[in-house]
Amino acid sequence: MHDAAIFFGRHRFLIACVVIIFTGFCLAGTYRVTFENDPARLFQSADFDPSRFDPEIARLDRTLLIVVEGEQLMTSEGVDTIRRIVRGASELDGIEAVYSMLSVRDRRRVGRYLLPLFPSPEASSERFERAREAAVTHPLLIGHFLSADMKTSLVILQLGRDTIGHRKFMKVLRQARAMLNETTE
Repeated sequence: MHDAAIFFGRHRFLIACVVIIFTGFCLAGTYRVTFENDPARLFQSADFDPSRFDPEIARLDRTLLIVVEGEQLMTSEGVDTIRRIVRGASELDGIEAVYSMLSVRDRRRVGRYLLPLFPSPEASSERFERAREAAVTHPLLIGHFLSADMKTSLVILQLGRDTIGHRKFMKVLRQARAMLNETTE
């Protein structure tokens, strides 16, 4: 310990120069530091080849989920609320697609067109009862877009490719929250 103190005492100028040079290198390095705005790229290596993966996997990081809860979503008022949310979400900048329980089609056809499972808001209560019965047996609805007790529904917003990045995502999220506040009031 005593030898180190003697060395520092004799070579103060040399040690100060080394510290100044090291500090200069550190400051120069801070200008080269960049922050990755796309979280998906943080885990990619230099030899990453996205063409090896299924395109559906690449879309997972561009999904925003809205959970809608209500006493009974299978009434005309409940379905109308979901319709307003879907309509409002599809009008937002940065949203590529919107999926909800309204996206599910019935097995009935008119030509090549599959009829919607849920009736229009003006439909009779008997029509909503038939839709409720059909919803229970539909393989895509219960457990995916609608809970078994029909009190919780899921609306999926697929973000566009240009919304990758924290700032753009947060902008879309603020717009979606504002839309939900306006829609559900």
